[in-house]
Amino acid sequence: MRVDNVGHIRIKADQGNIVFDANVTTASDSSISIQSLQNIHQLANSTISTTAGGTIDLWSEGASILQQDSAIITTGETGSVRLLAGDSIALAAVHVGTGNVSLMTEAGSIVDSGDSHKDIVARELRVDASVGMGAGNAIDTSVDVYAGRAGSGGLHIDEDSDITVSTLDDISIQRVKSDGSTETVTDNAISDLRTSDNGSISLKTIDGTITVYDGNVPDDGVGIYAHGSGSVHLDAYGSGQDVRIKEDTDVVSDQGNIHILAEDAVLQEAGADIAVGTGGNIAVWALNGSIYMTDGTMASTKGAGNILYHAKVDVDLSRLSGEAHTTVIADSGQIRDNLEIGADRINYDAKIDPDSSRVVDSLHTTVIRNGAEYFGDFKIGLLFGETANISSSSLSMIANQGIGVLGVQDIDTDVEQIEMVNKSRNHVFVQEADSVNVFGQGLRNFNDNGDLMFSTIVDELYIDGKNIRERFPDYSTDGQKVDGYTIDGYTLQDFYLDEGIRIVNGKVHTGKEGYLYVRSSVGDWGPMNYDQLADELSRISNDEVIVANQRLDSFSQSSEGSEGSGSSSFGDVFNSESDQGAMQEHRFDAQTSDPYSPTADELKTMDFQSLVGLLNDQASSPDQQNAPEVVIEYEAETSETEVDDENSQPVEVEYELLSEDEPLEQRAEDNGVSAFLSIVNRLYGDQTLDEQTLYSIYCKDGD
Repeated sequence: MRVDNVGHIRIKADQGNIVFDANVTTASDSSISIQSLQNIHQLANSTISTTAGGTIDLWSEGASILQQDSAIITTGETGSVRLLAGDSIALAAVHVGTGNVSLMTEAGSIVDSGDSHKDIVARELRVDASVGMGAGNAIDTSVDVYAGRAGSGGLHIDEDSDITVSTLDDISIQRVKSDGSTETVTDNAISDLRTSDNGSISLKTIDGTITVYDGNVPDDGVGIYAHGSGSVHLDAYGSGQDVRIKEDTDVVSDQGNIHILAEDAVLQEAGADIAVGTGGNIAVWALNGSIYMTDGTMASTKGAGNILYHAKVDVDLSRLSGEAHTTVIADSGQIRDNLEIGADRINYDAKIDPDSSRVVDSLHTTVIRNGAEYFGDFKIGLLFGETANISSSSLSMIANQGIGVLGVQDIDTDVEQIEMVNKSRNHVFVQEADSVNVFGQGLRNFNDNGDLMFSTIVDELYIDGKNIRERFPDYSTDGQKVDGYTIDGYTLQDFYLDEGIRIVNGKVHTGKEGYLYVRSSVGDWGPMNYDQLADELSRISNDEVIVANQRLDSFSQSSEGSEGSGSSSFGDVFNSESDQGAMQEHRFDAQTSDPYSPTADELKTMDFQSLVGLLNDQASSPDQQNAPEVVIEYEAETSETEVDDENSQPVEVEYELLSEDEPLEQRAEDNGVSAFLSIVNRLYGDQTLDEQTLYSIYCKDGD
């Protein structure tokens, strides 16, 4: 059938099927309506077409619309097509150029019937499928904007190029009536991709970026939702192509897995969360680029669900929250903290925050100000109490150019077990909220000049189940092998160490020239302790500012000998004649004699003021009248606090530096006490410490 001039076509069957084995065509601004109580069959090579803004409407009231492979429905470059089936739709080709397509089934699915043509070519695609679309064989599309609803069969398309999930306004066609006139039939606006009955969602591009918005029908902060155990797969392939989850848009599954992959970058804008209610895994991949989470965004799952964020380059973290295992991998780049720093915008050219400085800091040179150690504005040892970037039972982190940046861009964790490896450049700066065990690969920085800084805010730090005071240091031999391993499909290669790298409990080390700082909040400074004391001796005075050189090999090596048992007092480190001479040489103005050294038990009966009093007593000794003075600029106040048990009487200790015109000068001949006071002030500054913490710093396991 063909109508060459302006005119509408109406075909209706009240009984039986309608079968097309030839073309049905109308010209100009005309519409075609085909309606049947049974099936509508369009056989191979047949065409149903209109041009120049016409519309096409197929309606099978009680059965299916079935296109054989190579059949086409088209409106040319514009116009709309609406297919409504009481049961199912088999698609071969619906092409409308820059027009719109609306597909609906009342009881069945939408399936692909062949590959001779692209299934759908349109500007907008609206889907409302009772069961699903594309299950087992995705619908091939070339569309710009997409929104849909489905049941247990889910929504599955493979898109040629860029595609956006967003709101679709009303889509209308002109239905031809029996008298030749037309009436408008409208499918209401919808937004998002949503399923019911455990339906899954998959959206893949061949060469294009996927952009997801929360639309306004409904406006509920969710752009993609898979019901129940339904999973979500977003895969943007093609060079330079991204997955972009726009502002205040969540991607959600109740219990299923969420998998997001981009050839280049995955970008979560402000308020764009990825969430599984319980049980499902979250995996986010940037094959050749980076993953960027703006400040405040989150990926979360509960129960047995794991989280994986894996980028070829960088991973900029906001928050990852799970109850099982979390893995973060930056194969050639860094893992950085984007939380609570105002990184809430994205430069889509650079695919990072436009205000990001990308600075990488080091601890190799620090400054002493007012008795505390600083790097820039960052006070070493200060506990910020930041929100955790990563909360989970166990955590693995692998990077090539550093984990965390010194200061507020360190990585903050709240985990029970942790392993982390930095392969090549820069440093590791991580802070744990609570008790933690170092497991698996341990804490390793293979950068020769790299720092490794790891501490707990509350409670104990363990290495393979042993608290850090049970540590045993060792030194690597030349070419010593550290075995690689595979995690979440990523293989970390074997590493070979240079000679003389200090390794603690076989799992914790940094570069030979690096700064190792591993601290348990209960007061033990861990493997950093003796290097840090040696560092204290190597200070060089410069007016009111002291620059601390972070490495003094002679002291590091000599103090290791004292550590062999895993316990020692501060005074033990300075007992050798060479150490005492070095103390004089480096202006650490304590006397080399030691007429009185308090035992651990005696120290446990003293408060902080009593330690200063001890120095007074030593200074007044007749044998010490000619001893050089050491200025210890402390003012201490004590007040009783709640007693934990009958054997403990902790006190709060507040101390501050006196002004220069009010020095409290004391003579100090006990090297251990002098070193203790100096280091407490240098590392803790103006913080308030209880008595237990002070003595646990001074007394190693009661010795």
